[in-house]
Amino acid sequence: RKFRFDVTVGNVSGIPAEVETAVLEMMRKGKTSLQTKSTAAVPVTDGTARWLSGDSGAHLILHVTLDRNPDDFTFHSKIFTCKVKDGKTGATLARASVDLANYANIEESNANNSP
Repeated sequence: RKFRFDVTVGNVSGIPAEVETAVLEMMRKGKTSLQTKSTAAVPVTDGTARWLSGDSGAHLILHVTLDRNPDDFTFHSKIFTCKVKDGKTGATLARASVDLANYANIEESNANNSP
């Protein structure tokens, strides 16, 4: 199944004082390609980068195919690496991993049960 994940970035704090702008990047290395999405660079004030809501740079849209485990019907892991980077130098300031399979679900519809 193919899923669409809409990721909204609010803010990132703890950024070193010498960093002027920051970018958040989400990436996943697949078998044949690299999927990467990045926010727009935003200014860092008092160690915090803030993406305003409604700002086109604050939203990342990821299209991810998730396969189910035949034993328990859970989704197989799809781990994306999230990086906060210096907007000028591209140096990685922080890194974390997120398994998008933990945020996917399929809601059953009663449409198939109708007479």
